[in-house]
Amino acid sequence: MTTQRLPVLIRLTATLVILCGVLGAGMLPLKAGPPPSPQGQSGTVHFTDSGQALGGNAYSYDVALGDLDGDGDLDAFVANTWDGVSSRTNIIWVNQGGAQGGVPGVFADSGQNLGAESGVAVALGDVDGDADLDAFVLNDGLPAKIWLNSGGLFTDSGQSLVVDLGLAVALGDLDGDSDLDAFVVGNVGRADTVWLNQGGDQGGAPGVFVDSGQTLGPGGNTAVSLGDVDNDGDLDALVGDFGGSTLWLNQGGLQGGAAGVFAQGTTLGSANSLAVVLADLDGDAALDAFLANDGPDQVWLQQGGVLANSGQSLGNAASRGVALADLDGDADLDAFVSVTGPNLVWLNQGGVFSSSGLALGSAASEAVALGDLDGDGAIDAFVANWGAPNKVWLNQTAPPDPQADLMVQASGPVAINIAGTNLVDHKATVTNLGPVTATNVSLTLDTSRIHEISSINDAFGRCFPPNDGEICSYPFFGSGVNHSVNIEYSVVAMNNSVDIYRGGVTSQFSVNSDTTDPNPGNNWAQVGTDIYDCDMAACWLEEFFCVLSFPASSMRSDSSGLISQAIAATQVAFDLPLYYRVRDEILAGSPNGQHYTDLYYTHNAEITTLVLSNTTVMSQALQTIQIWEPNLRALVEGQGDSATITAAQIQAMDDFLQTMSALGSPALQAAITEERAKLPALNTFVGMSMAQARSSVVGYGVYLPVILK
Repeated sequence: MTTQRLPVLIRLTATLVILCGVLGAGMLPLKAGPPPSPQGQSGTVHFTDSGQALGGNAYSYDVALGDLDGDGDLDAFVANTWDGVSSRTNIIWVNQGGAQGGVPGVFADSGQNLGAESGVAVALGDVDGDADLDAFVLNDGLPAKIWLNSGGLFTDSGQSLVVDLGLAVALGDLDGDSDLDAFVVGNVGRADTVWLNQGGDQGGAPGVFVDSGQTLGPGGNTAVSLGDVDNDGDLDALVGDFGGSTLWLNQGGLQGGAAGVFAQGTTLGSANSLAVVLADLDGDAALDAFLANDGPDQVWLQQGGVLANSGQSLGNAASRGVALADLDGDADLDAFVSVTGPNLVWLNQGGVFSSSGLALGSAASEAVALGDLDGDGAIDAFVANWGAPNKVWLNQTAPPDPQADLMVQASGPVAINIAGTNLVDHKATVTNLGPVTATNVSLTLDTSRIHEISSINDAFGRCFPPNDGEICSYPFFGSGVNHSVNIEYSVVAMNNSVDIYRGGVTSQFSVNSDTTDPNPGNNWAQVGTDIYDCDMAACWLEEFFCVLSFPASSMRSDSSGLISQAIAATQVAFDLPLYYRVRDEILAGSPNGQHYTDLYYTHNAEITTLVLSNTTVMSQALQTIQIWEPNLRALVEGQGDSATITAAQIQAMDDFLQTMSALGSPALQAAITEERAKLPALNTFVGMSMAQARSSVVGYGVYLPVILK
């Protein structure tokens, strides 16, 4: 450990400019920090089979969830090549928990006839602007169909979009005109295409789609996910493929081109990806990618605007689909992967995935969609199976407890003049920021027993003198409630015959309850008040401080208002405790430093008279303080090596010393002359660090731990 040579140039500055304040009080009280916050823990998850077998031995390719009938619960649109029972293919499964008045999470066939085409992919969205969810369906070897929803009943829009071998579709506003367009992924030999909704800038009918004319890539792709990967305000596309997934960048943002026109970007590895999802996986607000592969699944994290392989190799299954949601209630996105075999759940912890240990079902599952199907707050899964009934897996993971976010704030005066009052008022304000009522709320106070609590006031009458720290208790504290408690102390001054600083009082408040609180960091607050006795002001720095800090005080030395005028003229604000620290932590540590303290005591009365009786001298003194204070603060904070003495600082010091010598008594003049003769010329200190100057002027000594690095 090395000693930090606390800066000082101040042999003479310490003598004259600083020493008065430097003669102030002992070290100010240390204030405790907040208690440590508990660390978060990763969640767990548990799924159970609902027992439903939907659609017989259907050959289901895809599923999308949405509130199709507008009754507040999630229904399912399943794209089938065959429903396993009749000539119908695609099926809408209606959740019975809403308008149907049945059990949430139990599904019934709507009976709607959605054509005889073999559906392979579906995306839901309000394509015609009538505030309900429509369906864009890709069919095996036949044109794509747009099914328009009206109150849960779907009708064929009459469009037949030439997408004869489309395999995946995603809806989003690709051209920035506030309606939903479609990015369609083509199978072998069919390029990806972009279909623009004609209801926006195109000026046509909403819900009518026209091919943009783009042919993106050679085809043979498997999946697509839309998101603003480059953070430029438009939607890009990540396309899954055998041999590496490709990022297609929308040219309407940073690229400066036409919105809705795509250009090929980077390729993510070489895995055979059958499903891809863009989402923020590591909580940094940038989009990452989860690739469900025929083989180990992968996580690609965005770093510096580039998607990079995180190195995670998740399992080794034949993954067919993936959906992301917070499955374990820990506020990040987990992955449910549909597999040819048991489905897998991967739990996320900050972008790092680990197996949940779950293996759900045994069918060949083609796709999965996630949502709260039974209304219990946990995310469930609807799985589309090939050659087997569709399954509903209910998440039995307990949702987070209702939360009441209690916050306590503390306020009070920074300082008081005990010559005017011995009462200090501190206030604690408790607010419930959470959505639920907190129960058995307790507000506790930790304070020094030196100062007596004279009164506690609150509007509810629930606060009393401390009993083991507790001052207030509330059986119930409602959401949005804001309540203040005022604590009045009768302060006791520290016995100190030299300084005007007489100690302090600190209140530490904490609040807790029986209700889960997601943000314990705001359950604690403190406020501190320093106590001064301005009737004991013995030097000009203390007089300045008292006038500046307590303007209502009756200052015997400022009856003419000269101090107030000088302070107003220079607009200076200074930190008296800083000068006390210079005295006690720097000068007192060596014989030379103590010499300057003693020298100031000898001439204090005369210096104070000279400064306080002449507004010109007073302003000069204040300006000298102001220019030196940053360096002195660096000095006492152990940062002396980083603070450099400037020519302006030396000039200010030299001018002030000359003024004192010109106006002072023969004894003061002699002292200044003698001390200056002991030092090199002042201008030699220009460019020195405060640490170097301290070593040169004050010398070495025994220092307090605060000045050790």
